Amino acid sequence: MEKEKRGSILLEIVILLLSLLVVVPIGYIFLSSIKTPAQIHVPLAMPTEFFTGNFETVLRRVNLPRIYFNSVLVAVVSIFFLIALSSLASYSLARAKNKMFTVIYIIFLSGFMIPFQSGMLPLFTLIRSLGLMNKLGALNVVQIGTFLSFAILIYTGFIKSVPRELDQAALIDGCGLIRTFVFIIFPLLKPATVSVIVTTLVFIWNDFMNPLLFITTTNKMTLTIGMYSFMGEHRSDYGPIFALAIFAIIPPVILFLSLQRYFYKGMVAGSVKG
Repeated sequence: MEKEKRGSILLEIVILLLSLLVVVPIGYIFLSSIKTPAQIHVPLAMPTEFFTGNFETVLRRVNLPRIYFNSVLVAVVSIFFLIALSSLASYSLARAKNKMFTVIYIIFLSGFMIPFQSGMLPLFTLIRSLGLMNKLGALNVVQIGTFLSFAILIYTGFIKSVPRELDQAALIDGCGLIRTFVFIIFPLLKPATVSVIVTTLVFIWNDFMNPLLFITTTNKMTLTIGMYSFMGEHRSDYGPIFALAIFAIIPPVILFLSLQRYFYKGMVAGSVKG
């Protein structure tokens, strides 16, 4: 009994230390966002006043509602089509008995092994040839292609845990394959869907390289490019960067806190059953 108690205390200490790895950077960002320009160059100094000048600079120099809208639009559209495509593909891959589908599944998963940097040049050429330069649609296409393998991995593993008898019962009742998936199977995939939404949202929302490559005008830039606009060759305004970072971290944090129980369930099911 005493040994179990010591083990529990040790586990709590480890969890506390790991949580500090998340809380401390967020606290540092907030404290830095309310520092004066003189104080911000002293990283460990505490702010002596609640300085709002950094937030005022952000509102004055960038169109915050516009770049917020651009980021939300890219995230929502990308995740919507990612879920639609990957869930349908995973349903076929999970239910099919033909070995050809196993090969297709492996081909999808092989996307994990291709570094993004190795495909930057041909991707840039492809987007330009399609006439998608400086269009938010370019970011949607790239994000969907980037995370399709991950979403298929999660969905396929989860669908394999759904009894096939549900499909057979729906077919007997006169449902086609699409109706069976949309009205019977997909509602059962809520944990997997939440896992895909939360995980991909973090990367899409924080993506910097793709907007930098494909967006060239200020009215199309996202939050990450908005922060980059305060960086200069010889001088950078770190205060507004931290202030804009505060605005940027709010949506993902709220979404994760509200959906975390489904997120963990979906990740476990997708990794174990796949």
